Amino acid sequence: MKISKRLFFPTMSVLLLVGHTASPAPAQETKTFVAYSMKVAQARVEAAIKTGEDFRKKQPDLFYLAGITKPWAVVIDVKGGDWILVGERDPKSSVLTLDDWVVALRARFIHAERDPGVTIDPRSCEDCLKAGKKEACYHCTKQDVRFFGGIENTHFGQVCFEADWLMKKIGLGIESPPVEKLKTYYDLSAEQHRSSRAGVSRVISRFWFYPILSRVNVVGDVVLLEKFQLGVFTEVLHAEVDGKPVKDIDRFEHYPSEGFSRSFSDNYDAVAHTRGILETLRGLTRLAALAKGLTQVQERPGLNFCLADYPMARSETPLEADVLRVGGKNTGFEIAGGVDLAALAARCRSGDASGLRDLVLRVRPTAESASWSFDVRPRDGRIVEVTMPAGDSSEQDHIGWLFAQALFLKGKRRYDLAIECYDCILRADPSLVAGYNDRGAAHADNGDYDRAVADYSRAIELDPSLAPAYMNRGNAHALKGDCGLALADFGKAIELRPSDALAHFNLGLALASGGEYGLAIKRFTEAIRLSPSWAAAFCSRGTAYQQQGATKLAVLDWLKAVELDPLDAEALNNLGLYYAGTGGSVEQGIRYLEKAIAISPEAQRLVNLGEVYRGASRPDKAIPFYTRALGLKPNYPPAISSMFAAHAEMENYSEATVWARKYLEVAPKGKDAGEVSRYLEWIGSHGK
Repeated sequence: MKISKRLFFPTMSVLLLVGHTASPAPAQETKTFVAYSMKVAQARVEAAIKTGEDFRKKQPDLFYLAGITKPWAVVIDVKGGDWILVGERDPKSSVLTLDDWVVALRARFIHAERDPGVTIDPRSCEDCLKAGKKEACYHCTKQDVRFFGGIENTHFGQVCFEADWLMKKIGLGIESPPVEKLKTYYDLSAEQHRSSRAGVSRVISRFWFYPILSRVNVVGDVVLLEKFQLGVFTEVLHAEVDGKPVKDIDRFEHYPSEGFSRSFSDNYDAVAHTRGILETLRGLTRLAALAKGLTQVQERPGLNFCLADYPMARSETPLEADVLRVGGKNTGFEIAGGVDLAALAARCRSGDASGLRDLVLRVRPTAESASWSFDVRPRDGRIVEVTMPAGDSSEQDHIGWLFAQALFLKGKRRYDLAIECYDCILRADPSLVAGYNDRGAAHADNGDYDRAVADYSRAIELDPSLAPAYMNRGNAHALKGDCGLALADFGKAIELRPSDALAHFNLGLALASGGEYGLAIKRFTEAIRLSPSWAAAFCSRGTAYQQQGATKLAVLDWLKAVELDPLDAEALNNLGLYYAGTGGSVEQGIRYLEKAIAISPEAQRLVNLGEVYRGASRPDKAIPFYTRALGLKPNYPPAISSMFAAHAEMENYSEATVWARKYLEVAPKGKDAGEVSRYLEWIGSHGK
């Protein structure tokens, strides 16, 4: 059994940052927009207060924002002393109210220390002890609910809480998934747990709704909200592997958490169609974003009535909530999280925005009109085209915001959204070296190495002394299999930065991939000299030693890597294969492999563990791991070949035949094709 080679080319960039714009609307689509006068709305509310009228019931057009369910912009009429909310009457979206709009404004202008939202998080052990409880916080049955931006005891806050609560219940399987394609956190966790007798025993994950905004543009006296997508993001708060807490939780990769987060984000539209509270949350997000944009307007409208005098209706919101948990005392899954309605807003210049302002004001029937409608033709998914001329100082501020959003998205592995954000940055400033370097990193992480090389090359053209760009381009060349070009780039990076351990490490990887194991060992050794506690360098040097036949030195390096970093899944995987093979301890090998899979469940690692069980004459125990590997990579030849072999060993001839034919479909010239073909011939001749 062959020890897997470590393919680990860390991406380095000047700024590790990213962003997003949503899919463009049809170029020729015409939509009807509604304009809603806040000046007239204020006058009508004040009149209702004087007469004691319940305007929420008696004046629905006033209270429900003239039917606007998808807010797009705010237009300020400086001359007329008015400010006007503009948006669509989209029947697929949930209703929004004047209360919601006022709460969004107060959140931004009065409670500006944090974006509006809610968090539902587990209580700490300290809180348990203060409450007189002796047991650990895991046994708490209540979580604390905290609201931000002053949205507590409002309909706005109630929606945020209920949307988050619904997402958690769906995630844990307490409420059935409303969409067939949605993969729940519970199902993914159970799948992972079934295929590993050891590994992750307890996890507390945090999930939260977060708007992925391309930008809120403040153009003179117009605030424009560009298209956005409301997503779900995740982080692991606590994890235990084999009953021991994971110390470096930031590096812990939890497949169920990431899987549920992505699946919910990808299916948000479909889920919201069946659960109106999520559609309402999306509308509130748009209001919060426009309110954020108003904070950037130079000539702000008169907001005193909304901020101080508007009579807000009260909706009770909770201070605590039950802990949602599935599983037992020592093995279980728990969800925390909330809603964070962050938004990005920046001032810029554009002649196009004045067109929207002029249109809104020109078609207004009278100065006393509370609302009116008009048609617009969106372009490229926006109400108007907004450009930022080069050299404008506000443009640089805006680019900084885009970089910050990019960092967040890249950290959450939303690379396609990251690339779109970099496109926007580079349209604004085509000479920005960091933009090309970081977009190249996003392309590389997304698996598009040709585009990555092109971006890194452009960064080098603009700044020939930029060592990280040479390193990144070398990584991309290596991942493409262009070892010669990779070696040249890593050599240049070392020339520019001789004491950079990462440059020596990457050069070692490139040499090892070309079979130059002796030279690779020298580079890994230099990387270790420069960075003595770097586990990955020990692991990679161990693999190079193994390729040279120096097994004892390889094992020592892998053990050192695990000592330095207990979450080094590759070192654990290699140790598992060693002990299950020439190391002579199958049980010890299985334990190492299970830990590696618990930390990072890659398809090949799952196949490796299955192969160990097959080698121990337990093909029945191997099949679940092959199945899980195929869940990650549906047409992965090693998993299909192993699935065929396991069923053949169990004399499940019909199943073996299915997998044999599948293998010849996906890998007709694969290394096992001859054996598979001979099996099919034997099956045919024996009539099985």
